[in-house]
Amino acid sequence: MEFEWGPAQSPSASRLWLEVMPPLAATLRERAFPLSVEMEKAISAEIPDLATDPDGVESNRASSEANLRLVADLLERGADPRLVELPAPTVRYAEGGAHQNTPISGLVRAMRVGHECVWHQIVAILREQIDDPDRFAAGVELISAWLFTFVDVVTGLGEEAYARERDRWVRSAAASRAETITAILERTPTDVDAASRRLGYGLERSHLALVAWSDGAEEGQDPVGTLEEALREEARSAGVENPLIHPLGLLAVAGWLGGWVPSEEAPGSGFAPHAGEEAVIRLATGTPGDGIAGFARSHDEAMHARRVAIMAGRPAGSVTRYSEVALTAMATTDLDQAHAFVSAHLGDLLGPDATSTRLIETLAAFLDEGASHGRSANRLGVHENTVRYRVRQAEDILGRPIGPGELDLRVALKLVEGGAIVGGE
Repeated sequence: MEFEWGPAQSPSASRLWLEVMPPLAATLRERAFPLSVEMEKAISAEIPDLATDPDGVESNRASSEANLRLVADLLERGADPRLVELPAPTVRYAEGGAHQNTPISGLVRAMRVGHECVWHQIVAILREQIDDPDRFAAGVELISAWLFTFVDVVTGLGEEAYARERDRWVRSAAASRAETITAILERTPTDVDAASRRLGYGLERSHLALVAWSDGAEEGQDPVGTLEEALREEARSAGVENPLIHPLGLLAVAGWLGGWVPSEEAPGSGFAPHAGEEAVIRLATGTPGDGIAGFARSHDEAMHARRVAIMAGRPAGSVTRYSEVALTAMATTDLDQAHAFVSAHLGDLLGPDATSTRLIETLAAFLDEGASHGRSANRLGVHENTVRYRVRQAEDILGRPIGPGELDLRVALKLVEGGAIVGGE
């Protein structure tokens, strides 16, 4: 086997490389996903500003995983790290940073922290695989020289990708549209007519905001394109031909339906997982709002609905409407307080067992139905005496009677029943 990389071409280095690098590459490839999660955590801890957006965090992780797989492939064949090309997820990560105006220094630091994490993992793997101290030391020395060259090259290429995309982005109409939308969402005073012209979308109308997102993307896929098409499909089904679409990151896209008139068939009514890539898409909607203020408010609501859906672990193909989760959204703005509130009001009712789940479900229905045992029984599909028994059980656990005016208790039950708070922890 002939090696491209000079330091691996001597007879002794070649023998060592053939003994050490193939099993190391196989282990890196096998552990690529969990190692990428560790890398993302290390980067977020070192550079908290890069961890404020969940879509950016996933983009970072996907880039790390792609680089780990690239390292494994190159090590396996003794390739020259100076001839490397950036994997597509890393290019997207750099370009996404350009779109979000992330300082290039932060992205470069992220790459170096990530590769430092990789180096420590590689040393640990070599220690697992090599018993002889001399061979271990020689292997570490060889891979260190290769990896540091790889880091320098990839970092430089990442800077070039960022600068190239940043230059293109600032000159494009997309940048103007994105800046206009951001200004509106941040409540910056905006000329409605001028903004409407820049967006090609009438802001004087009523608006319904939507957000579509997915949890991840396979290499080679176009998640933003898939999400945008999903929103356009929802707009068409709601009778709106020209929605405004705005990417929020690698894995989320916002949309607005201008002039939408409330009807029985609300957006998302027919939303369901499709075959292929769209099966992982989830959807959240706000409530209709008028003018530029309604445009921003409806989007805020859709984003809160998305947050609740993520907390509750809503499944692929699900639709979360703000109108249905508004109470949960408001009550979980501060999660620490929400957990404390639930624990204080439900106490020993909380638990992982089926009995606790039944009591919480019954108590929630009982209070929703105005403390009527009969209506609660009809809603739950059980006998009225079953409801009476379960309510008495709950009263015994809480140590007090339960009546129809239990607002705090209803809120606590809604948070647990909707999945936003699990076990009050």
